[in-house]
Amino acid sequence: MPPENGHLRRLQVLRLNINSLSGFVPVNIPNCLNLVLVSFGCNRLEGKIPKENPLNFEVQDNKLTGKLPNLQKLVNLETFNIYRNQLGTEYGMGSEVTTNGDVYSFGILLLKLFTGKRPTNGMFVSTFTTVKMGIDSSVQMIPGGNETDRLALLAIKAQLKEDPNQFLSSSNESSHFCLWRGVTCSKRHRERVTGLDLSGQKLAGTISPHIGNLSFLMELYFQNNSLSGQIPPEIGRLRRLQVLRLSINSLSGFIPVNISNCLNLWGLDFGYNQLIGKIPREFGSFPKLKRLVLEFNTLVGEIPDSLGNLFS
Repeated sequence: MPPENGHLRRLQVLRLNINSLSGFVPVNIPNCLNLVLVSFGCNRLEGKIPKENPLNFEVQDNKLTGKLPNLQKLVNLETFNIYRNQLGTEYGMGSEVTTNGDVYSFGILLLKLFTGKRPTNGMFVSTFTTVKMGIDSSVQMIPGGNETDRLALLAIKAQLKEDPNQFLSSSNESSHFCLWRGVTCSKRHRERVTGLDLSGQKLAGTISPHIGNLSFLMELYFQNNSLSGQIPPEIGRLRRLQVLRLSINSLSGFIPVNISNCLNLWGLDFGYNQLIGKIPREFGSFPKLKRLVLEFNTLVGEIPDSLGNLFS
């Protein structure tokens, strides 16, 4: 990862997640003073977490080690995602990396956030066991989650028959679905899925109609795969959906008219598929649409006059 990234003073979003990047997180990333999101998740990065970070910092699924930064100084921090690393050696865990390491680090993180103290501080001498038990209990409670969203995700996975990159291997009962790769959950509405990104993974299969049960979904990225079959009309039930990208697949059939019910859509991309039929005139009723991509399909008929409403 080139340190020259730190020269980009106007940079606001840096997303390099789900690659095979290695080496260290550049220490001069904090020089990008306008950064609000850094996402390096699902790579092979190692070393320590930088002492200063942007509002949203995501480095999950790497090989980071060492101590946590002083979170009290990060007064504007909103998201700090560090799960599935090799942390947990700061407070007497030794050099051995165990399955409890991340749970322990999560406990340290909570203690620092709420008390500003380390567990070796005198205030925890008599109560540390109770505190640690409380953390363990909360972690054990997580796997239940929202049953509707969990079952919908499992149904979606079940219809994806080929996964050469093993991207979906984390999607199982042993971990909470909010920790599955490609899944983003809401901060406000606990354990509700707001984002699903399976793009560029060479996945083959069909899109499950259960996608319509993810009622809090805002972003859906399935582009650049080998998906076939029809676009499920159940997507039209996703009233919160803002971005829908299904391009560069082998999807066929007609464009479902009821996708026009997704009134919060601002980006819709069905390009490079095998879709047939006409462009639904109802697409002119999207009040927020800014991007509409339907190129490289087999669509026929006239361009609906109603699309003119998108530019008025």
